[in-house]
Amino acid sequence: MSRTVWGHHTTENAEEARERIVDAAETAITRWGLARTRIDDIAEEARCGRSTIYRYFGNRENVIVQVLLRRGRVFADVLLRRVDDMPDPSDKIVEGVVLALMQIREDELLSSIFTAEVLPSAERLAEAAEPLFELATQVWVQLLRSDPRLARSLRPDVSPERAAEWILRIMLSYLAVPLRNNGVRTVRRDLRLLLLPALVATKGEN
Repeated sequence: MSRTVWGHHTTENAEEARERIVDAAETAITRWGLARTRIDDIAEEARCGRSTIYRYFGNRENVIVQVLLRRGRVFADVLLRRVDDMPDPSDKIVEGVVLALMQIREDELLSSIFTAEVLPSAERLAEAAEPLFELATQVWVQLLRSDPRLARSLRPDVSPERAAEWILRIMLSYLAVPLRNNGVRTVRRDLRLLLLPALVATKGEN
C-alpha cells in the first residue's frame, strides 16, 4: 500500500488515516460545536493539512456524517439490547422509538443537528446524510425481523422495510419540534394511538 505522508508521521493504512480524521473531527465538534467546526479545526486536531481531509472525505459534511454514523452504531447496539427481552412485540416499537428519541436528545452532538443554528446547513448535509438514514433503517428492520411475533404482527401490506422508513419519518418529526410538557408520556400515547394501528394488523387482518 502506498504511504501517505502526514506531518511528522507516516500512515500505512488508508482506513487508519480515515479513523484518525474522524477522531479529530469528533474532538473538534465537542470543543467548538457542530455548526462552528471548520475543516481547519479538524485538520489542526488531526495534525494534517486540509488537502488530506479533502482527499479522504471530499468535504466537511462527509467527515461529520462519519462521526454521526459511529455514534449512531453505538446507540443502535444499546437500542437493540434494551428492547430484546420485552414480552409484548408492540412495546418494542413504542419503547424503541422513545428510547431512540431520548438517546438523541441527550447526546449533545446528535441533538445539535436539529437546532436552529445548524438547520440552515441542512441542505448541504442532505446528500451526505443518506448513510445515516440507511443505518437507521437497517437497525429498525433488524428490530422488526428479530422477533418472529413482531414480524408476523405487521399488516400484510407493510413490509419491515416500509415500516422502518415510516418509523424514522415519525421520529424525525418529533426531533424537529421540541417536546412539550409530559413529552415522553404524550409520545407513548400517540405512538400507540396513531403509529401502531398503521403498522400492526388487527385481529383477522393477517
